[in-house]
Amino acid sequence: MIRIYSWMCAALLLAGCGSASGTDGAGGTGGLGATSGAGGAGGQVLAQVLDPIDGDPAFAVLSTDFTSSAISLLEEDGTLLADEWLTSGSTWPTLVAALSGDVALPTKQMGDGSIVVIDRLNTDVVSRFDMTTGGLFGQVRTQGTSSVAAFSSNPHDCVFVNESSAWVSRYEPSFEEAPEPEVAGTDLLEIDPRAMMLTGNRVDLSSFNEEVDGVMAYARPDRLVRLGDFLLTGLDGLSADFTAALPGKVVVVEIATGDATGFSLPGVKACGMVVPIPGVDNRAFVSCRGASPTFDAVEQRMTAGLFVVEIDRDGVASIVRSWLPSSDPGAASSVGNIVPLNDREVIAVANGDFVTTTDEAYVLDVETGDQILLFSIPGSFEIGEGAYDPESELLLIPVSTEGVRMYGGDGSTFELIDTVEVSQSSGLGAIVVSSLR
Repeated sequence: MIRIYSWMCAALLLAGCGSASGTDGAGGTGGLGATSGAGGAGGQVLAQVLDPIDGDPAFAVLSTDFTSSAISLLEEDGTLLADEWLTSGSTWPTLVAALSGDVALPTKQMGDGSIVVIDRLNTDVVSRFDMTTGGLFGQVRTQGTSSVAAFSSNPHDCVFVNESSAWVSRYEPSFEEAPEPEVAGTDLLEIDPRAMMLTGNRVDLSSFNEEVDGVMAYARPDRLVRLGDFLLTGLDGLSADFTAALPGKVVVVEIATGDATGFSLPGVKACGMVVPIPGVDNRAFVSCRGASPTFDAVEQRMTAGLFVVEIDRDGVASIVRSWLPSSDPGAASSVGNIVPLNDREVIAVANGDFVTTTDEAYVLDVETGDQILLFSIPGSFEIGEGAYDPESELLLIPVSTEGVRMYGGDGSTFELIDTVEVSQSSGLGAIVVSSLR
């Protein structure tokens, strides 16, 4: 088991404007770890840095060309509310002057009228904005100063526990021999989203690092989901050059103690993507995209798969359902950019490769393996990660060359309603649609 440990040291950062089968894996040492506790300063009087939003945004759309980025806002029915509300051209006097080209949105936002944005590799900052006023709550840097000049903690996700606690996954490992906790990486880091400060708590996941054929592969926690009193994070488990991969694994973390327990997923690799299921509070979908030392698509397919993982009240994980492309030679390897519809059906993307340069989006039943083609488009990695509202039965899927496709219906009855154009003036491609509720 890995325990949370807490430590406080000199100020680390300044945040300018404010404050059914499967086996248990090995645990580890470490625990509620901490970075330093300094972060944002000030109260809730926010500096206005963006235009106030007159309306009730329900979805955010992330567009990028991986040099610059923009975030647009949609209403509940998919109507465009604010195009490029936040962009790499938005500047303010604070920790980071603008969005980078490597930006992510949390798997699940706070749902309180704010939006959190994650600047990833080589920026390493989490920012929180108030959409109603255009104000900035604050920003927090996810690492201290490392003796390794090129170190980046590369935050990948942020999950919210309550108004004063959120956890950030730090994807990159440190290559220092004995790094200090604030620059260790491969862990979960707690922040206070009210003040946008580090709390001093950290969950170290480095005990899940292992050698593969003589090469060290690192845990690399990616996406995060809260399931009751526990967090579930997926591990990509890749080496420094991404050629070696650990067997598939997720980690269950008890929020109160920081105890972390690995849970193995058989026959798969690179299982970093975990996604909540609408209306189900103790299960999550896990996507394992597969891995190959030569990045061969056929080899990746053989270690790819989807799982529904359940966490019981004691934090014990089990596999409820699973689907492996390798078990059905005629099936498309649709394991990417999953959007759960319920606890057995997902929207899942089969990305084009060097042989088949066509992206395909499917409705996939992981119980039966049935695939229904929703649409296809020429190109590779053109179809991004979408969002689904089960109440309105509205499905939104970003396509980098088009905008956001809107579908209505449920499962096999989905029909295309419209396509919403975003970031057309800047030429950025839509890659993620995220619910703000």
